[in-house]
Parts: sequence; structure tokens; C-alpha cells
Amino acid sequence: MNYDELEAKVIDTIDNKTQFAQDAEFALPSIKPSNELIGLGIGGGVSGLVSGAFNKFIPFDLGQFGIDGLVPIVAGTLIKLVIKPTNMLGDVTNGLIVAGISEAVSGFTGAKVEQVRVEPQNTHIQSGVVY
Repeated sequence: MNYDELEAKVIDTIDNKTQFAQDAEFALPSIKPSNELIGLGIGGGVSGLVSGAFNKFIPFDLGQFGIDGLVPIVAGTLIKLVIKPTNMLGDVTNGLIVAGISEAVSGFTGAKVEQVRVEPQNTHIQSGVVY
């Protein structure tokens, strides 16, 4: 293969790859969030407001019973049962329930698990070096 043939082959390959990258089939997807995702996010934010408002009107803290997130879960479930929301309000209600579940699950993990740093005996660690 001489230089001219190699050059023609390289140019053809570059042209083909450029055409491949410009096909509409391989275009990047849209990064705009869906309306459902926006509704879930709003519901997650509202869950803190619902919990705070509820805690203002009751004389005791529900967190002392060991289940954080109970208020948003119950509030979201009641809204679903009574109002039967659709579209965006349904998504916000689902976000309220999801945020309550998230708060309940996080209450069982980080604070409940004791984390202790254990160092080997007879060693001194300074700046990442063991002496």
C-alpha cells in the first residue's frame, strides 16, 4: 500500500466516523427532568414543612418513638385516600410519602450504628506513615 492509498483510506474513515457521529439516532438525550420528577422533588421538600407544622401543634415529639418520617408517610397516605389526587398533585403526594420513607430508613442507619476507629497496638501513625 502506497502513501496515496493510505491517505485515501484515512480520509474515508474520518468521513465515515463523522457521518456516524452526526446521525440523529445517536444524538444526546434531553437532560430536562420530567414533570413527575419535579412533582416528587416538590413533595420531598414539602415533607419537611408538613412535619414541622404537625410538630408545632402536638405537645410531644414523634421522633422519641424511634420512627422518624411517620408524619409525612401518614399525611401522604391520607391525602391519597381522601382526595385521590392525579397528575402533578399525585406526584407531589408520592414525593411526600417517599421523603417520609427516606427519613424513616435513615433513622435506622447512621445514628444507630456505632462507628469506632480501631488502631493496631504498638504503632504510631503520623501523616499516613506507620512507625
